[in-house]
Amino acid sequence: MLLTFGSKDINLQKILQSIKESNDNTRRNFKSHEIKICYDLGLDWNEVENKTNLSKEEIISIHTSTQYSIAMFGFLPGFMCLEGLDQRIWVPRKDNPRTKVDSGSVGIGGEQTGIYSLESPGGWQIIGRTPDQFFDINNKTPTNFTAGDIITFRKISSKEFESLEKNNG
Repeated sequence: MLLTFGSKDINLQKILQSIKESNDNTRRNFKSHEIKICYDLGLDWNEVENKTNLSKEEIISIHTSTQYSIAMFGFLPGFMCLEGLDQRIWVPRKDNPRTKVDSGSVGIGGEQTGIYSLESPGGWQIIGRTPDQFFDINNKTPTNFTAGDIITFRKISSKEFESLEKNNG
C-alpha cells in the first residue's frame, strides 16, 4: 500500500483514516483457504519442540488454531510466506539449510510459516506437508492464491495424505 500526502495535508488522523479505509477496501476481495497438512511428515520436530519448549501436539494445536494471511510470495515461484504465526512457536530458520525440500512442505521460519510450492533447497523448520498443489507454471493463472488471502490449516493423517497425493498426481 502506498499513501501520498502533500506537506500541508499531513495530519495523523487523516493518515490513520486513509490506512483504515484502504485496508477496509482491499480486505473484502481476499479469499479464505483451508490447507490440509500431515504433521507426521514433519522433519524438524525435535528441533522445534526443543526451541519452543512445547510438545508436538501443543505446536500442532497452536498451528491449526491460527488464521494466517499471505504476506507475500517468497524466494521461489508460488512459495507462500504467511504472517500471523503465534509467538509461542516462533523458531529460527535452520543453521544449515537442506539441499532438497519436497513440494508441499510446510515450515516455520522466524515469525512466519511458509509453504514450499516446488521442490527446492530451503532452511525453514519443516513441521509437515500438504498434498495440495499450489503452483502450476503451465496454467494461465499459475496460482489461485493472492497476497492477503486468509489461510487456515487442517490436520490430516498419513493415510489421508497418501490418498490425496495419489489423486493429485
